[in-house]
Amino acid sequence: MKRMVLISGPYGAGKSTLARSYEQRGYRVMENIPLPALSIALDFLDEDSKSVLIVSLQEAEEAKRILKGLAGVSTVLILLDAADATLIARNRRYRRIHPRIQAGLSLEEAMLEERKLLEEARIHADYYFDTMGLQDVELASLAAKEVKASDNNVLVRFMSFGYKYGVPQEADIVFDCRNVPNPYWDEKLRSFTGKDEPVIAFLDGKEETHQAFDAMANYLDYFLAKAKEGKKPQVFVCLGCTGGQHRSVYFASRLAKRYENDYVVFLNHRELGRILRK
Repeated sequence: MKRMVLISGPYGAGKSTLARSYEQRGYRVMENIPLPALSIALDFLDEDSKSVLIVSLQEAEEAKRILKGLAGVSTVLILLDAADATLIARNRRYRRIHPRIQAGLSLEEAMLEERKLLEEARIHADYYFDTMGLQDVELASLAAKEVKASDNNVLVRFMSFGYKYGVPQEADIVFDCRNVPNPYWDEKLRSFTGKDEPVIAFLDGKEETHQAFDAMANYLDYFLAKAKEGKKPQVFVCLGCTGGQHRSVYFASRLAKRYENDYVVFLNHRELGRILRK
């Protein structure tokens, strides 16, 4: 069975970084193949070949439709996304010029066009990843997680966030961690994060922490079992506290540890990059 991973998303969302990670795992990376020639290109590949094709948002739906119609080919469509501010910052950092600007569009117009195309493509996607807050190494690790999840496993993404920076819109489940005592108000703990032992010890010592964790785990035990029965490929679980530094990081890390033996688990902390840069 030939395996084809389609990667698409807005300019600057991380498509090339993710494709390189697949390449390091033995996948052939292809780009800019005209869709009418796609089936011909696959004829030249071995029966057990593994390939990645980067496609534009305009072509994502049609590319998947073509591949689904071919015998002996398994196909998965991954859409990457990020907030507009993140996309702009990445393109500035790498000194990239959005290709649609060459067609006479402003950057704002080009990004609005991509947003509309992304919403249309979402219906056909197997996986959707918001890459905001992910470092390149974390984004690259998604390839390993998706490959592992392809063996009929559920990919469970745990992400901590801060409510003051906005709630992730694509979450399947959101747990509010703000009803647990806040380490921020202890000046000795303020500079630490939920990954650090002093904060972990503080939260471990609070009865509210254990009550909240048990409630979250009880619900996730039920929800994830149902997702596995229904062959849902991905569950996105978000945990929020005020700033995304202490409590949400603690709970996201602890839940990821709890489920890592039963599911394919991916963990990231959206706000830590911005907090640690201060």
